[in-house]
Amino acid sequence: MEYGKVRASVDSVLPGAKLIQLKGFANGNENYNVAKETITKGYTKEDFQGLSDKQADIRDMGKYWIGAVISMGYIVIDSDNAAEGERIYRLLKGEDISFHAIRTPKGHQFIFKYTGEPFNQSVKWFTTLGVTIDTRNAQKGYIVFPTDNTEGRVIEHVSNKPLDELPHYLIPRRVADSIRDNNTGFIDTFSLNDGSRDVMMTKWRGRFWAWNMNEEQYRESMLLIWKYFIDDKDSFLEQQMEKHIEKGMEFVYTPALKTSNELQTINSGDWWVISDKGSQKFLHYVMADYIAENFNIIRYGDESGILYYYDNNDGFYKMDPHWKLLNWQIRTLDKTLTIQQVKEVATSIYESAPVIKEWHRTHIPLKNGLWDIEKRELVPFTHDVFLDYKINIDWNADAYSGFIDETLNKISNLDVPTRANLEECLGSIISPDLLSRFVWFLFGRTAHNGKSFFLYLISQLLSDNFISTLSPHDVAKSQFKISEMYGKKVNLVDEVGDRAIPDFDKIKLLITGGLATIEFKGKGGFTVKLEVPQVWASNFFPNIKEEGDQVNRRLEIIPFDFNFKNDPNKLADTVAERKASSDQSKEYLLKLAIEGMYRLIENDGNPSPNEKRNQQKEEFKQNNDKLGEWLDTRNIIAADGCYNEIDYMSATEIYKLYTSWCFENDERFPYGKTRFKNEMMKRFNLTCIKKRLIDVKTGKEVGNPVVRYVIKE
Repeated sequence: MEYGKVRASVDSVLPGAKLIQLKGFANGNENYNVAKETITKGYTKEDFQGLSDKQADIRDMGKYWIGAVISMGYIVIDSDNAAEGERIYRLLKGEDISFHAIRTPKGHQFIFKYTGEPFNQSVKWFTTLGVTIDTRNAQKGYIVFPTDNTEGRVIEHVSNKPLDELPHYLIPRRVADSIRDNNTGFIDTFSLNDGSRDVMMTKWRGRFWAWNMNEEQYRESMLLIWKYFIDDKDSFLEQQMEKHIEKGMEFVYTPALKTSNELQTINSGDWWVISDKGSQKFLHYVMADYIAENFNIIRYGDESGILYYYDNNDGFYKMDPHWKLLNWQIRTLDKTLTIQQVKEVATSIYESAPVIKEWHRTHIPLKNGLWDIEKRELVPFTHDVFLDYKINIDWNADAYSGFIDETLNKISNLDVPTRANLEECLGSIISPDLLSRFVWFLFGRTAHNGKSFFLYLISQLLSDNFISTLSPHDVAKSQFKISEMYGKKVNLVDEVGDRAIPDFDKIKLLITGGLATIEFKGKGGFTVKLEVPQVWASNFFPNIKEEGDQVNRRLEIIPFDFNFKNDPNKLADTVAERKASSDQSKEYLLKLAIEGMYRLIENDGNPSPNEKRNQQKEEFKQNNDKLGEWLDTRNIIAADGCYNEIDYMSATEIYKLYTSWCFENDERFPYGKTRFKNEMMKRFNLTCIKKRLIDVKTGKEVGNPVVRYVIKE
């Protein structure tokens, strides 16, 4: 069999592109967002080879998708809006531009030659045509390549001439699409009445100046908008468009600063304009564009999310929920602005800020740079990596602390698997990805076993503002309590106690990374993916209302068997804490945490095997069995095969016996009737049917049929 079908197709539009394997709809997967994820790792490295022709064809036949890494010297412009993509396609064909095009289920992908600086691939960009696009950069991005498996994705156009460079009107200009009409989806510049068009043209001209557009590019972009994006040309003639363009060009900006009643010319701040009549006007959108171009500002979660700005000094995105820092920046640029003018600028920036739905999971922000998880090396800070936290510790490959080493050995009671689990707990906390989808439960039966000090070690990895200390009981009570975990990287609970935790579902949402509505008092809610590793400590097993697999698989119980009270070398708490907070100790903790993180990644998020941990989990399972003790008092299924309770008692009568026992034994959270029935059937291989009961004395069926348990055959 000859191979090379996929390669030949790829080379027709992206010559030499490296091929990678995507998940596709293989193995029963039906989720598009999962399907387009890559299985192949390391494709951004220079020495990456990619799939062979044979591998690509075989994977394509196996329902996997094939990805094509963008070749050097090329760029892909991706339009996810079908209507916009169709208009761009007509424009490029009509203007005789040489390009390749792929039709996708959502829109179009356009391929051009490009040798300039790469663009941020993580955000949507605004172009001078009034459309939004994504980019796929050479050697950094990839596209889902059309094959027989990719329904709705086809190569639509292949140019028979050498490709043109990316046209200026499709160059990404700013990360926003705020100047759009909510109904049409296109720019609002020309959807207004005649009386307001002069104002809007001036506004459009101001935006183009902020984007460093020259007059030739300005004119061409405007005429292309009229030609391909304005449908009602009868009421808006080309001559009319030319008139508006010329008028926009004639309008003169005079950068000025307002001081009392005088105008003073300055070198920057062209948000003040003077017309030919001498009147002045503040153009809030020009200042907003300037700030958006010069500062990296985003919204997180959804369109109503909290504002973040990139701190160049610290190397990560910082929360600005009340716009205090944004307002300060606006006033720094122009101290003469009124409160209303500041608000106009801030609102414009907020509404146009790109929405980031998830933080990046590829890097860890450290004191001396970003730790690249895939490359396992330190790389420089960049605003293109969206992270909202920082570990203020230097990476030191040679780090070591005898104090930390000895302390962890003691805490784990010299048990190697337990020590490995403790390091993995540290690793789950520093990771930008939610690796541990369970609660790390630090369990010790006596005091002085090191649980609290291990929590202190965790606190040395993260600043206090990234740590929450909410008990599971508090979280179960209120949605506002869950909101208090927003922006946190770990939740540490020093003593859970033996009080019942009534609602484990809210805890499950946190440890599985579910979507949560964040609600702050007095403010509207917004939706985010909330991922906060949970580390609880207690001398008691957690008393959880629910039980069964949902709880058991959400707890990893680490035993703390050492007794520091009997340790002749025990240090005073203040001395131990001082040693733990030294740079040497923290650098070694970070090194151990990174090693633990990689073990979790290799084990698909599961801690390393530990027999002691398994024993604790089994003991907890028995301890948390809400039927076990009651069942010990009953003869539900007779061992010798003789008649037993399910033969001569109805299901309702058996449930009443259970609830009476719960009342007498102060069981606060007995099972409801349905849950009880399901648990009985699961444990004893029963089913519930209508059938007559058996008389104990005669062994014969008596009375009318009732709902009762019988053994499945």
